[in-house]
Amino acid sequence: MKRTQAKEDLAAENARLRRWVADLMSGMYVNCVYCGHRYGPNKSTPVTMADVLKKHIEKCPQHPLSKLKAENKRLRRRLAELKEKGASDEQD
Repeated sequence: MKRTQAKEDLAAENARLRRWVADLMSGMYVNCVYCGHRYGPNKSTPVTMADVLKKHIEKCPQHPLSKLKAENKRLRRRLAELKEKGASDEQD
């Protein structure tokens, strides 16, 4: 089997397994393990519960990812300030 075919087979299997997980979670509640927020199955929501949880994680103040994103934002601001200061020092 060629390498390309193997990659295609794995991608197809990955897609099949993602659909399977989405089907399993479609009638369940999911909870954020960090803040306890609970999402329930909602027929008007056109996404899977896994997608709903992923979106929550991006905003959850108690999730470690939020802390890392805030630190990254702070460090990027500081880096921009230092670059700006360095540029103005070079002009003086």
